[in-house]
Amino acid sequence: MSAVEPTAPDLIYHPAQRNGLLESFLEAASASGVDCGVHRKDEMFAYALTACQNSWNDALVLYHQGGALGWRIVEQLLDGIEGPASWLDFGCGYGRVLRFARAARPDLEIVGCEIDERAVRFVEARFGVRGLLSTPRPDALDLPNGVSLITAQSVFTHLPEPDFIAWLVRLWSAVAPGGVLALSTNDLARMPAGVGGSQPDFVFERHSESDLLRRDDYGTTWVSADWMQQRLTEVAGEGLAGVEVVERGLWNAQDLWVLRKAGSAHDSREPPRLVTAPVGYLEGVELLGPRRVKVEGWCLARGERAPHLVIRVVDQDHRLLGRHEQIDFSARPDLAAEFGSSHGGGSWSVELELEQPLRGSEILHIVVDGWPVHVSLLDAADRRVRTERRIHELEVGQRILKDELERKGGLPLRFARAVLRRLGSG
Repeated sequence: MSAVEPTAPDLIYHPAQRNGLLESFLEAASASGVDCGVHRKDEMFAYALTACQNSWNDALVLYHQGGALGWRIVEQLLDGIEGPASWLDFGCGYGRVLRFARAARPDLEIVGCEIDERAVRFVEARFGVRGLLSTPRPDALDLPNGVSLITAQSVFTHLPEPDFIAWLVRLWSAVAPGGVLALSTNDLARMPAGVGGSQPDFVFERHSESDLLRRDDYGTTWVSADWMQQRLTEVAGEGLAGVEVVERGLWNAQDLWVLRKAGSAHDSREPPRLVTAPVGYLEGVELLGPRRVKVEGWCLARGERAPHLVIRVVDQDHRLLGRHEQIDFSARPDLAAEFGSSHGGGSWSVELELEQPLRGSEILHIVVDGWPVHVSLLDAADRRVRTERRIHELEVGQRILKDELERKGGLPLRFARAVLRRLGSG
């Protein structure tokens, strides 16, 4: 099928616009050649735009970073399948993940399945994959049989319990002998406080980032590991050759369940263990002079060893202006509490001397074990961090002021007023 023209009105972003920050991310992620056309109705891009406080540059990077992380998982799963492979991307949206597959493996048989007909037509025309329009009822969907790999990334995280089980049954039935079904879930143990009441194993909340589907059909779901194991045993039975569970295996947030189907002559092979991407965050940027910048943050990677961190500053033509490597980190109890003891890493802080004075268009790369966990304009990152600190100070000042007004004065009240005056004059 022919691709949609770059100037088509249904594209909110097309590659002809040549976004330097996005191109820099794709180069750092070794994903050059990916078709980055974004449909104007793509809810995942709208979500990224909101998460990035309407920063167009950052939203483009965040959207494609999510797609690239999803493809990392799919690619490893495909590598573990013997013989010719086919892939069904269930809940493909507007091709956030499958666009990376099309660029990396142009001969791969790909089916994009989605309940939004506009999305189905878009992935067909834009990426040349087979589109399949989904249905509200699992038994009404005519899935292809004997698919090597079916993935449902961030789909079961939105389904009420009856639909969750019904779709699990339907997808498993379409997996070929020796094939794989991989799906992600939200772990009930990490559910935010105050959500879900007292339900012990399955929680469905009627809210999500999507405006397309009814809240009764598509919300936000958390499940316990025990509940999930029981359902898999009931659904797959003796046909289940093995299960691998990777905590935070998808986007370092959702648990990834990999179900391998029996019936292949190669069942005795040990399947490759999935290697998940490291996680990192930029916590501070300070411009110390015309050619000097201080950058600080944290990063983690699975395993006992410390991750390999590389900080780079490049110009718009991808020319390297400054670089620093680091493998020593400061321990962070808060990160250990959040991610557990199975990760190595912690806080870091570096100062870079650049080859030329800053011009305001430099790009910051934070690369952990070869994966770009953060890519942004250096100047914009500096402004964002300073803004976040000002907002935090304002919130702290307001809390102190409220508490002291209730106690009618005191030294903390004078401090709070001083903070508020400084913020108001800043």
